[in-house]
Amino acid sequence: MPSQHTVAQGESIASIAEDSGHFAGTLWEHPENAALRELRQDPRILLAGDVVFIPDLREKSVAADTGRVHRFRRRGVPGVFRVRVAVDGQPLRNEPYVLEVDGVVRGSGLTDASANVQEFIPTGAAAGVLKLERLGLSLPLRFGELDPVTVESGVRQRLRNLGFAAGTPEEVAESLRSLQRRFNLPETGEPDDATRRKLVKLHEAR
Repeated sequence: MPSQHTVAQGESIASIAEDSGHFAGTLWEHPENAALRELRQDPRILLAGDVVFIPDLREKSVAADTGRVHRFRRRGVPGVFRVRVAVDGQPLRNEPYVLEVDGVVRGSGLTDASANVQEFIPTGAAAGVLKLERLGLSLPLRFGELDPVTVESGVRQRLRNLGFAAGTPEEVAESLRSLQRRFNLPETGEPDDATRRKLVKLHEAR
């Protein structure tokens, strides 16, 4: 039976799709989810309390000879984690790292020429640690908990991740003015549309 799923903190379209047996694109592009798609724009970033329509599963059969080995691959799994690593604003290129996800090592190597780490992780991953052992740093990670930039918590999260103070309303306003000043935007201290777009662009480029 079709159902309505209420989003919990940390869930995304990909994790909901995996739990329900669908492809992420099947849920995101379903006509019943058009309003959610228009509201959130990004299937990776939902807000707790959003509602996702989950249709019935469609059966698919494939002809295969008996007595032989056949390999089937499920598409859309796992997810991809990517982060740019910097300390005091300085990107760490060619830095050794180990990525643990929910207590399991999921990747290791060197940050690339842009100081990025990119690894495949389970779509339902909750938490992890990025270890920069040469520097003695262990950076805690929470997956899927970034709120949309259209809500106050999403603005605060992006400011904090970019290194701005975002604890009190006064700090948020001052941080927004600083960002607006840096990029020649009107210094209102308010998250207007242009400032939200700049926050998203900067955050995704980390």
